[in-house]
Amino acid sequence: AIAAVVRDLGGLDLLLFATGMSPLAMLEEASAEEWRHVMDTNVIGASLVTAAALPHLRESQGRAYYLSSYSVRQPLPGLDLPVVHGETIETGRFVPGTVTASPDGRHLYATGLDYRTDTSGLSSSSIAVIDTDHGSVDFVDVDGLPSAISVIPDGQKVYVYVIKNYGPDPSLWQGEVVVLDTTDNHEITRLNLGRAASGSTFSKDGKKLYVTDATDKIHVIDTTT
Repeated sequence: AIAAVVRDLGGLDLLLFATGMSPLAMLEEASAEEWRHVMDTNVIGASLVTAAALPHLRESQGRAYYLSSYSVRQPLPGLDLPVVHGETIETGRFVPGTVTASPDGRHLYATGLDYRTDTSGLSSSSIAVIDTDHGSVDFVDVDGLPSAISVIPDGQKVYVYVIKNYGPDPSLWQGEVVVLDTTDNHEITRLNLGRAASGSTFSKDGKKLYVTDATDKIHVIDTTT
């Protein structure tokens, strides 16, 4: 199926694995056959589809997403089987919104609502940096409301799009790009966009970052400097 998609459409930019199943059975009542069926579909199936898609996703710098079950976060009676191999990472009073992963998958970078110091969560000026190996979470202040994050293909820099003068009138918003060094997440530089960023993508070699701002301009950022 993956080969047919690439042949007919000319490439693959996104893999969304939404297939999942679980018999309605309590854990102590589940048979070996039921376990095999769950693992074949939810784990082995996802792995085989990903393996087939990976070369094409690397070529297009695409992404793979996997939908899980609500019961992973809130287990329900009779739905024990898929929960056993699921896991979550707790971020405390920081509620992630947009999230992106480092190329090696060892870190996640997330914007979100920060309720640690503000009951509305809207005054957040931090992003969450999540270590996926250990499940630990650190926070980095970026002096502005983070709206999105991009990680350069070589994984050495993170580009955080922030909104300054955030308020009810979007015409007053000012956009900046904060560039962080992923070795210790310190700020390298800060670029003024004028307007808040609305979209972005890297060139194939990662040397250019293209950012839109809901105007007739596309900002071109040299990532090598």
